[in-house]
Amino acid sequence: MEPDSLRDDLKIQMRESYGRVVYSYTTHLKEIDILVNDYKYLRSWNIVVISLTSCGALGNLLADCLCWKVFLALLSVVSLYFTFYFNEHERLEEIRRHQVVADKLWKIREEYVSILTDLELYDFKELIKKRDNLTEQVGVIYSEAPRTSVQAYEEAKQALKHNEEQFFNPEEIDLMLPAHLRITDKYKIKSNDMTKIYCVRVEEKEIDRN
Repeated sequence: MEPDSLRDDLKIQMRESYGRVVYSYTTHLKEIDILVNDYKYLRSWNIVVISLTSCGALGNLLADCLCWKVFLALLSVVSLYFTFYFNEHERLEEIRRHQVVADKLWKIREEYVSILTDLELYDFKELIKKRDNLTEQVGVIYSEAPRTSVQAYEEAKQALKHNEEQFFNPEEIDLMLPAHLRITDKYKIKSNDMTKIYCVRVEEKEIDRN
C-alpha cells in the first residue's frame, strides 16, 4: 500500500494541472470574444468603405472636381487595405480553431473534476495511469492549439481571480436545480414541505378535473 504522502502529492499535482487547464480553457474563450468583436468591427467598416467607394465612383462620373478625385483615391487606398487585411474566411477559421480547442479543454477539465471527486475510490496505480493519460491528452491539444494574445490571458486572469467566471457558489447552483435537490438552507425545502407541496398539487389537479 502506498504512503498517504504520495497520494497527497499526486492530488496536489492533479489540482495544479486542473488549474492550468481551466486557465487555458478560459483564455481561449476570451480569445474567441476578442476575435469575434474584431471581426464584427472590421466587417462593418469594410461594408462602409465599399459603399462609399461605390458612391464615389458614381459621383466621379457626375462631378469633375480635384477634391472629389483625391477623396476617391483615398477611399480606394482604404478599400485596398481592407481587401488585404480583412480576410473573412481566415478570421472565421481562426475563431473556429479556438472554439475546437476550448471544447476539448472543457472535456479535460470535467475529467479532472471527476477524478478529484472520486479520488479515494481509485487505487494509487490507477490514479497514476489516469493522470498520465490526461497529461498526454492535454499535450496533444496544446501542440495543435493556435496561439492566444496577451489581452486574452489578462482577461482570463481577471475573470477567474476576481469574477469567478467558471464557477458557481452553492446558492447559484440551487437556483438552477429542482427544489428537492437543493442543499443550501436559503433554498432548501425539507421533505415534509415537499410532501405538502405534492399534496396541494394533487388536490389542484382533482379540482380542475371536477
